Amino acid sequence: MDEKNIKLNSFKCSVHPILQIQEICEKEIVALEKEHRDKYKLDNNISTVNTIRCVSKLFYKDGSGDPLLTANYLKSVGIKSIPILNFRGNRFNTLFHNAAGTFFIKKQILNYLCESKTSLNFTQNIIVNGLKNEFIVAVIHALGIIFKLVTDPYMKITMSNSSVLEVSGVYSSLIDVMKAGSSQPDLFLKNQIHLICGPRKYNDEIESSLFDEVNNDEISELIIKRLCSAVHNKCLKTYSEYLEGGIFFEPQKDLVKESEHCPQNNITVERLMAKLDSGLKSAPNINTCNLESRIMFKNNDTGDWLIEQNEDIRNSIIENARMKRKAVQQQESERKNQLFKKSVDLINERKRRKIESNDKKQEKEKNLKDKIDKVGCADNESEIRSKLEGMNTKRKN
Repeated sequence: MDEKNIKLNSFKCSVHPILQIQEICEKEIVALEKEHRDKYKLDNNISTVNTIRCVSKLFYKDGSGDPLLTANYLKSVGIKSIPILNFRGNRFNTLFHNAAGTFFIKKQILNYLCESKTSLNFTQNIIVNGLKNEFIVAVIHALGIIFKLVTDPYMKITMSNSSVLEVSGVYSSLIDVMKAGSSQPDLFLKNQIHLICGPRKYNDEIESSLFDEVNNDEISELIIKRLCSAVHNKCLKTYSEYLEGGIFFEPQKDLVKESEHCPQNNITVERLMAKLDSGLKSAPNINTCNLESRIMFKNNDTGDWLIEQNEDIRNSIIENARMKRKAVQQQESERKNQLFKKSVDLINERKRRKIESNDKKQEKEKNLKDKIDKVGCADNESEIRSKLEGMNTKRKN
């Protein structure tokens, strides 16, 4: 049989860069807060990220308190939908989403905490101090604008059913938008640049508040300029394969066709792993095989499928599953034993390497000591130089 050369292409998840963008923005925000610490009276407790996270805790129980009171207050003043996500269980785009929501309801939150609370706890103090700080509000404003103009449309595109190469054009658009923001931040503040081309209207009250409310443009422009510049530099590295000179820049039609069934993200796997982590936290001693079976049973709608079968077939399937239970448990036990053996082998290998490293170190120290004993010690600088020359001189046989 003729041998064929097979080329395996490796594509990166298109959604995960959102996490990298968030990480870069958080680092840049910390640097900005340090630079303006004295001017705006910032300290370790008053920070942008901390404020946004604490606002989320107002609506999602995390320890003590009644988050329903805050939600009911907002509903009583006309805000029916809570524009805040729980940080727990939501990784992608949560910081930017919550920044936009926090900016929208900041006045209502301050009114609720300052007018209805006789005393504030630690979390509530952080929120009040943060939302009263001009610089923190400006950073939250900037993150909210980036959410509406960049990360939200980016997530919608990359979460679509397109293939991995069909969305490569959005990477170049993202880089161009961030480059423009780093040199002309007013384009972001005036809603004059977008990741997706075409006419746009305000989609909701949050977007209206972000672009209609007048704030300190000088601070906001500085923050957006710094954030866009940091994200732009990161994107140049992250999407280098899709830019000019990269292996996926202007791909051939054959490659596009071959990759049309390749998903553009691995968000499904991420969600399954999140369910697995959640199950382990709620039941730490649960059998892994049992937990996997529960997740698969629910995700595949196996229960609904069983109900649709007639009684004889349903009973036969259940009986067959019961009969194979011991075989499945045996396979799981064997798999655990194999993993245990591999772990023990790995530990023993590390011990062996450490022993070898220590032996080499002791041998080296012994050789050095022998050389010192042979050459002897020197009492002054000239004697040291003389002995060194004697050690480095090649002797003829």
